[in-house]
Amino acid sequence: MLSITKQDDDEPYEHVLDSSKPDKEIEYFWLTFKVSIRNHVDKYEQKKISYISSKLNELQKKEQYDQIEIFISKYLHDICFSVLITKNYTEISHLKTNIKRWENISKHQIFDKSDIVGIMLNIASSIKTRKNKNKNKILDLIASWCKLNQNKIKKEEELDGYEFIDEIVKISIENLYYGMLDKLSNGVFLFDCVDIDIPEEDQNKYFNLQGKAFIKFYKKYINNKNK
Repeated sequence: MLSITKQDDDEPYEHVLDSSKPDKEIEYFWLTFKVSIRNHVDKYEQKKISYISSKLNELQKKEQYDQIEIFISKYLHDICFSVLITKNYTEISHLKTNIKRWENISKHQIFDKSDIVGIMLNIASSIKTRKNKNKNKILDLIASWCKLNQNKIKKEEELDGYEFIDEIVKISIENLYYGMLDKLSNGVFLFDCVDIDIPEEDQNKYFNLQGKAFIKFYKKYINNKNK
């Protein structure tokens, strides 16, 4: 496995990396991550972290290292909901950094390209660096989507709340946020988010339209419709 990137205040756990344990980098990641995140999450998440830690200890004793990685990957996926609800740039950025750390050492990736949770995290973590007058509104929409789906993800139910995604798409069209539409198009058929009725037999033709191309098509469609 690749060597992980150290962060501030990781020194108390450096001895773990000096051991001969086959999962030393995984253990080091989890120890430093749970300490760094503990003060930024609610009591539910704190209890969940304690539960995960106990479970990881059991799996480590049984040398079930693959299961350890699966547990951590799932938790990093699910905690995105709690962190995105905060709308706190620092916490969102911190989580994104830790996820990158994890992806450097684990064979179990947290998100696939179409995972909407990962897309929301990517949008929220990148929006701070952009001159975006709608950043707070977009963060509100992401948080609303997360609040609606947080319990659904716990129960492994189908996710909902696409009206919030529709609104993000409309804001992106109005303000020419090409990159945001590029990200969303990986997990959402953009035409489902706007008032355009594409016949089912033609959907494959436009399925891959992203960002700039999608906005161009949308505006041409609306102009022709209004003539």
